[in-house]
Amino acid sequence: MSLIAVVIGAMAITTTYSLRNTQFSKNQAQATMLAQENMEKVRTIKSANYGVCLQGKTPCLTWEEIWDETFGSYSSKSCTLIGCTYIPSNNCTVTGDITKALCLTYSENPIDLGNGFTAQVIIEDEPGLAGTQKRVTSKVFWTDTTGQHSSDLVTVFSKL
Repeated sequence: MSLIAVVIGAMAITTTYSLRNTQFSKNQAQATMLAQENMEKVRTIKSANYGVCLQGKTPCLTWEEIWDETFGSYSSKSCTLIGCTYIPSNNCTVTGDITKALCLTYSENPIDLGNGFTAQVIIEDEPGLAGTQKRVTSKVFWTDTTGQHSSDLVTVFSKL
């Protein structure tokens, strides 16, 4: 009788871990897709010279204007006064009172994407190349029973 209880208990534990791993994999795939969508928004902002709304600067700047801005480093906690953390947003006014359809807006907090996911875009200076290269990280976070997780996509944009 006790052998049957041990076998049933082992099967229950195995099933629980299997379901938890399946859910984690599903969330990881969803988070990676959402991070990719935000990275594509950043690519659009760069290629179309849309707006980047820096902390403490009005109006927003176009992407071309941010090359001369110093962002610092998020990973070493040395962001400058203009900040390193942004969220995608619609419609902003840039230099010359021009409205842009898509922008990055400074925000200390991630944006809620629904279904338990939040997102943030980080802009940092590439070490030694602040005026010509910016490192952009698209992060999507979610929390499950084991804690908080994130899917991070990183690229370096160069000034042409």
